[in-house]
Amino acid sequence: MEISPDLNKLWEITLAESSIQLNEENDFNVEDIFEDVVVKYWISKDTEYPIKTSTLMKITLNPEDFGESDPSPNANSVTMDYSMNVSYFDYNQPVDIILPQEAQNATDRQE
Repeated sequence: MEISPDLNKLWEITLAESSIQLNEENDFNVEDIFEDVVVKYWISKDTEYPIKTSTLMKITLNPEDFGESDPSPNANSVTMDYSMNVSYFDYNQPVDIILPQEAQNATDRQE
């Protein structure tokens, strides 16, 4: 199954999981950043669970996307080819999760 993701939601997730900092006043079109987005799912006929996903996309960021109204002459755009493959298995199987000793006294970083 191939899907076309909501690009605005995809951008929100990308920002949340990265160190990219954008100017809140910036107004740009997400479709100008994401190109050629393809997400495919392979679903088991027996269980109807996903068994594999493949995500491909091209991301292009320009100085203007970061609120630069007058970028320096040396400022360049950045283009990234993104590829991710995920395999899913062992559904409904028990797992043992043991907190590492180093994490026993970790500080909660949630705001």
